[in-house]
Amino acid sequence: MTFTEKIQNVLPEIDINTGLMYCGDDEELYEEVVGEFVEGEMTGSIEENYKNKNWKDYQIQVHAVKGTSLTIGAQSLHEQAMDIEQSVKNGDIDFALQHHESFMEHYKNVLEGIKKCIG
Repeated sequence: MTFTEKIQNVLPEIDINTGLMYCGDDEELYEEVVGEFVEGEMTGSIEENYKNKNWKDYQIQVHAVKGTSLTIGAQSLHEQAMDIEQSVKNGDIDFALQHHESFMEHYKNVLEGIKKCIG
């Protein structure tokens, strides 16, 4: 089974075609990019900034998740991150407070699913 087939089986929400498009339809490059997504995991620092109400750094890190998740084809995670990033940017911290937990759970689920495919 290829890497992309594993991803599709474990994480059907991932749009492999979108991820491949961002990688020039190169499956090896896509696998590298997905690996870098896991290596760049920011759950700890995002949680810390959230807990400390450091909204500037929180927004920057959510922005990073937004970009990298789209690159691997995790479109629903990308949209969640985009909504939170925009809310913090616009000063609507309440939105972030209401959606942070579900965003983090989604982010962690994607990371864990990918780890199953890599390991």
